[in-house]
Amino acid sequence: MDILGLSCFDTDSAACLVRDGVVVAAAEEERFSRLKHEDGFPENALRYVLQEGGITGAALDAVVFYEKPALKLKRLSGPQAASYRENTQALAARIQATCGASPKLIEIDHALSHAALAFYTSPFQEAAILVVDGVGEVATTSLYRGQGSALELVREVAYPHSLGLFYTAITSYLGFEAHEGEYKVMGLAPYGQPLYRDVLSGLIAWQEDGGFTLDLSCFSMDAGELEVGPKLAALLGGAPREPEAPLSQRHKDIAASLQKVMEEALLHLAQGAKEATGLSHLCLTGEMAHNIVANARLRDAKIFDDLFIPFAAGDGGAALGAALQGYYALSGAPRRYDRLTPYLGPAFSDEACRAALDRQGVRYEVLPREALLSRVAKLLAEDKVVGWFQGRMEFGPRALGNRSLLANARRGSMKETLNERVKHREAFRPFAPVVLVEQAATYFELEGESPAMLYAAQVRPDQREVIPAVTHIDGSARPQTLRREDNPLFYDLIVQTAVLTGVPVLVNTSFNRRGEPIVASPDDALTCFKETAIDALVLGSFLVVSQQGAKP
Repeated sequence: MDILGLSCFDTDSAACLVRDGVVVAAAEEERFSRLKHEDGFPENALRYVLQEGGITGAALDAVVFYEKPALKLKRLSGPQAASYRENTQALAARIQATCGASPKLIEIDHALSHAALAFYTSPFQEAAILVVDGVGEVATTSLYRGQGSALELVREVAYPHSLGLFYTAITSYLGFEAHEGEYKVMGLAPYGQPLYRDVLSGLIAWQEDGGFTLDLSCFSMDAGELEVGPKLAALLGGAPREPEAPLSQRHKDIAASLQKVMEEALLHLAQGAKEATGLSHLCLTGEMAHNIVANARLRDAKIFDDLFIPFAAGDGGAALGAALQGYYALSGAPRRYDRLTPYLGPAFSDEACRAALDRQGVRYEVLPREALLSRVAKLLAEDKVVGWFQGRMEFGPRALGNRSLLANARRGSMKETLNERVKHREAFRPFAPVVLVEQAATYFELEGESPAMLYAAQVRPDQREVIPAVTHIDGSARPQTLRREDNPLFYDLIVQTAVLTGVPVLVNTSFNRRGEPIVASPDDALTCFKETAIDALVLGSFLVVSQQGAKP
């Protein structure tokens, strides 16, 4: 049974193909359109997943859309409603035009799409599932019970009472872009003190059943979004920060306060989920599941015996959840579990890489595997920044070793080098490390694995001077723990680098420039390489060294 899942018309459009319960392919449309957070119909992503699956649209058993438009339209108004209505009314026609067929179209609840992603990709046969989101149709926070191949809604919180929209409102107040700058606020928080914690926590009223309401008198509404109103602005010390304006200590203190309040809110929701379900395992998903500091605090709190967070917890990942939910609902098949890695996007052959290099007139050399690893490890040990383009593209917001920029974690100035010369972004932004899973505990106070950079962890005090490039101001990091079976080439590169440096840790950040999606194709990678201060580029078996460095 072949099921296509789609998400679009809000943010992070994506497509996913599931065959007999196995994820065949998934990709976000932004990687093809080159428009970050692309929200249009995912035509390119759809064509890709069908091609990867070796099928035509006529072979699909169903297409599952990740929300119910009629229900969502009851919440929307004005131009936003008109645009969404027009897009969703044309959905079946767009599918038919792209697929060349008209498969059965099924619409499911937005929160259910998120819950299905988290539960069906988890190792649990039974679990509570918390969806902590901005808003779908109406629900903003939902609790499900998962058992076998079935999901049951336990309760939900309705719009406009939303922790996700609350976080976004403060993000905008701090001068960062809504639905894009939230992770910047999290990165800024360690530079401040939670002096406004009581102000922000006082806006949330918790209910006995585990739900909550917000003090809406402190917010205004604009196009369905919460915004900081005059009352709350006064409590926070004044007018909003203008984008790109200097960051004051007050801004940093507000970020620190917001972070603490969201951590406490997540703990409260988890405790309520435990009491409501009595289950031992928790799956967490939705946009708020990208808050790695709150995730770590939740895992450390031990409210549940085990916690699982999917690597694509946002709306893009909901396409994958929609496909899985459709499969189990239509097939009635028993639950299966296959450990899923994020490497679900397109790959490019050496022939395709060579063609791109020749087309752009770039000087290169081709190297066999061991020679390539040796050369790149030497470049990294010499503090060069390397664009690493290999295998299938990652699905989700993180570059995890196939579309990555890599650098030496031992060099203290590497953070400044990457922020200023390559990424062109704010100086306070940290960079994540990748570490061999067997040696993670040597460098990080991390319980268990973190293969998708979903948990913050303290760098061990005796290692902070060893890997300063990935140690944040508060001593934390966002590690990726790597198993060899998940990505053998990337794993072996770290091994080779460690032979030269003594440290099995590298800086691993997304291969892109500020404001752009992660690179998808060899041409994307070459463009980024040419227009930034990246020292070397690896495309499959091909090595390119910048003219500013040693030539091959």
